[in-house]
Amino acid sequence: TQRLQDEVIIGGAANEITFDRDGYSAVNVGSPLQMLEVFKELGINVPTLGKKDLSDWDAQWARKQKKISRASEEDDFDIGYAHPVLRQHAIRTAAAKLEGTYISGILSKINPITKRIHPGFKQCGAVSTGRMSSVQPNAQNLPNKNKLTALGMQDYDIRSMLIPAQGCDFIICDYSGIELSILAAMSDAVELINQILRGDIHSFVTNQLIGDSLRSVFGELITPENKKKNESIKSVRDLFKKVSYGIIYGSTGYNLYRTLYFDLLALNIHITREDADSWVERWKYELFPETGVLLARSSEYAVTRYYTESAIGRRRHWPHDIRFDKWRMLAAMREGSNAPIQSCCADMLKLAMVNLD
Repeated sequence: TQRLQDEVIIGGAANEITFDRDGYSAVNVGSPLQMLEVFKELGINVPTLGKKDLSDWDAQWARKQKKISRASEEDDFDIGYAHPVLRQHAIRTAAAKLEGTYISGILSKINPITKRIHPGFKQCGAVSTGRMSSVQPNAQNLPNKNKLTALGMQDYDIRSMLIPAQGCDFIICDYSGIELSILAAMSDAVELINQILRGDIHSFVTNQLIGDSLRSVFGELITPENKKKNESIKSVRDLFKKVSYGIIYGSTGYNLYRTLYFDLLALNIHITREDADSWVERWKYELFPETGVLLARSSEYAVTRYYTESAIGRRRHWPHDIRFDKWRMLAAMREGSNAPIQSCCADMLKLAMVNLD
């Protein structure tokens, strides 16, 4: 918060500065209206404080200023803004959300009798796909130490707050790369199955999509050896996870371009929007052509038979008037392409829990 206050003052957007025993302030950083006014004073003309509006403005500003955002473990929370004020605003917002949800939020849910927390789990938290959600408090997606450090909250370790009862242990079970595996199985994609079984689908995708750039910058493609020794090569490989998972979730080339442009530029790899568009097409129809067929068929089913279904028959339905509204229809097609995969994830998790029990 104080860094954000400093940026506002340095930028000349402070009408008055208030001093108290905790320091000084020029703006109520928790007020969206005041922050919008401050942003306008600084030349940041955005209609809202929504991430899309801020990201679009920041991308245009960064290109004009020829600046790039930080990439690597320092930006583990995907802050991703180049403008210093937007960056500090995003860090403060993310830190405040974490504190409210996972620190004071969890502590406030300690049961006065048992002295423990008892999270609720909704079997169909996401009704459309059947995925679980957690409430009171949310015990899913607990941030790790690296993310806290990236936000300046290195004094906290949220995961260590949760301690098993006496005589009990926590058991951690995880499906590795489950969505890619489901897509491979449902589409019977030969090369995707082959690469998953080999153990590093993300290096393969990176080499195939930007092999020339890798050779130009690093002199070689990604290998099991150099990704362990060269942090920059590993960073490129890790960034391209977003390409594969983004495509599964219906991401466009433009979204991938916006997400990866500055991080890749920080690693001396320049991409264009056309490059990102080609990644989507090549991934679905050249690298793993069977997946393109499956995703397109699921997308079509959403607006022709008005439902899609998972491998064991869980259906997601859409209303029959969906085709009378262009934007609703496009949204349904995007959701429909991914719905069978998400639903199958939910099915597998619940079956696994029953089997474990």
